[in-house]
Amino acid sequence: MSASWVTIVTTSALIGVGSNLDNTGVGLAFGAAGVRVPAWVNVVINAIGFCFVTAACFATATVRHYLSAQTAARLAAGALIAVALVCWYTGYVHHRLAAGRKPMKIRQPGWHEAIVLGFGLSFTNLVGGFSATLADPRMIWPTVAAITVAGYLAISIGNALARGLLAPWLGRFSPLVAGLILIGVGIHELV
Repeated sequence: MSASWVTIVTTSALIGVGSNLDNTGVGLAFGAAGVRVPAWVNVVINAIGFCFVTAACFATATVRHYLSAQTAARLAAGALIAVALVCWYTGYVHHRLAAGRKPMKIRQPGWHEAIVLGFGLSFTNLVGGFSATLADPRMIWPTVAAITVAGYLAISIGNALARGLLAPWLGRFSPLVAGLILIGVGIHELV
């Protein structure tokens, strides 16, 4: 019995990490632009993820009929690429179009960005919860906990590392790199 719980916890932890690689990319992208992701934004993003993974775990059979893993990946990729395009717009296009106005900077994420990112990043949580509980219904709460905690840590660690290491070196190219990271994560979602 204890060996099966060790297996469940280990599998849940691996699913949590695997489902949140995109969160790390978001943390890196904001950090590369020198922007700190506040803890409350991270909580909102991962609270939405918590809701998605919980719903997926409890409604595995129903969700399977409405949303395929490929569709979830496409939706997540679309949201991430949209955020990347906003990074590029604010870094390179807006100041040229706003002749004489103060240039826009990639700003610290607020409620709107937290909600958009929460939904965009949660589609991988949906797939992770779906796949975990399809195999074993005892995986519900360990999977929910692992994905939620790993999501929060992924954004925090990615953001801190990028702000400390990448942002000082990138200078004016930080929006370009931030956008490329997000597009890379979006493409990863499709593969």
